Amino acid sequence: MEEFYCADLRELPQEMLKLKELKELIIDEVCIEKIPSQIGYLIKLEILCAQRCKSLVRLPDSFSNLVNLSTLDLRYCPKFEKFPDRIGSLMKLQRLLLGNRHLPYGEYQDLETHRYLDKDYYCFHHIPHSIGELKLLTELRLTFTKISELPESIGNLESLKILDIARCTELISLPGTISKLDKLEELDASACKSLGGKILRLGNLSCREDLLHSNTSPSSRQHLDLTNCDLPNKLSILEVTCQNCTLPRLSHLIDLKELKIQFCELLESIPMLPSRILKLGVSWCCKLKELPSLLSLELLSKLSIEGCSELIEIKDLEGLKSLGNLFLSKCDKLSNLKGFEHLESLRKSDAPFINDDASQVQCPGGFKSLDFVSIDSCHSLERLDISQLTHLKHLSVYNCKSLVEIKCHGRLKNLIILFIGRCDSIETIPPPSLFDNLNLVTLEWCPKLRDVQAWRKSKQLLIELQGHSELSRPVASWRSY
Repeated sequence: MEEFYCADLRELPQEMLKLKELKELIIDEVCIEKIPSQIGYLIKLEILCAQRCKSLVRLPDSFSNLVNLSTLDLRYCPKFEKFPDRIGSLMKLQRLLLGNRHLPYGEYQDLETHRYLDKDYYCFHHIPHSIGELKLLTELRLTFTKISELPESIGNLESLKILDIARCTELISLPGTISKLDKLEELDASACKSLGGKILRLGNLSCREDLLHSNTSPSSRQHLDLTNCDLPNKLSILEVTCQNCTLPRLSHLIDLKELKIQFCELLESIPMLPSRILKLGVSWCCKLKELPSLLSLELLSKLSIEGCSELIEIKDLEGLKSLGNLFLSKCDKLSNLKGFEHLESLRKSDAPFINDDASQVQCPGGFKSLDFVSIDSCHSLERLDISQLTHLKHLSVYNCKSLVEIKCHGRLKNLIILFIGRCDSIETIPPPSLFDNLNLVTLEWCPKLRDVQAWRKSKQLLIELQGHSELSRPVASWRSY
């Protein structure tokens, strides 16, 4: 049963509460402050949705009589304070939804500092201990609420798959019983500031991310110690940011498919990884000096390393039998990729062997399978040799201020797209005669580039030529970025 366009409705009609066969009740966006105790007579009710009831404060004690209720949706009810103490009596409850998944009006995220600037928005502050009796509960969402703790009984929710406590700014601790949630797939505790920062999705679970750019020093912040955290076995996706030197044990996460480690300012090492992982990303871990052994990661298809300025080498690349995508960027000290020549599956890479301090790059034979190369803002790069990239299909070079020359000693039969832009110093690139299948070319704002007319005369190419004194109006317009 639905109440349509009843925004001024302040109490539920008594006739409605006599419908003992009623199974679904939707009362979204009404002005009721309370639900009458007679709701307890609707014992066959399965779904109650009361979204955006901005005056609703609480539920009656008789609500615990709704033993067939499977979904209770109270999202966007900012004045709602607490559940009945006997909520555990709702033995068939599967989805319990409260708070707000999105930022309320007037809030915004400061992308530069990774902080959420929010108001106190929801009044809900207490979770009864009896919640642990909800054996069928699969989804619990409490975002933007004022809860300061989760009860220990949360560990008894044996069917729970999703726990969303994002932006609960007063939450000060997580119970150790979370590790008992064997079926938990997603825990989102992002932006829980009293935990010391954000908790990102731990794969299907979420672990915390500190407010790395807050005004307080790292030593003065409260941190959730991940080293003693026994993560649930069923995680499939794990995203974590922390302020610890090490991470908790990961090798037991046999279902983990995707791992992202980011903005871990103090992290020096990563423990052994589970062997069935498919995607691994490590970014902006400025003290990380080495990665764990990669030999057992035969299923890994994507490896992304960015902004790890102390990382010197990546070992055991030969173990990555399934690697198809490799992204390495802004790793200033990275000088050794052991086993790279064995990466037979590699198909895509963004500047895989280039950093801002590089002055000359020669693509080794191990990169023969690359078909996509993008180099952006490598200001110290002077020369680029692509002779070995026989499978290359797309080459994009942009904003490399010191680049003088792109070399190629043989034919690149597979290159289809060539983009060179904003390279102020570049003088020489391979002639069009070396490219058998090239059909899209952009040479943009490269004022020192020689032999431009040779490209202009290639009648079978779709070309854009801009920013050069020798050039007339461009034939076509195309960009790769």
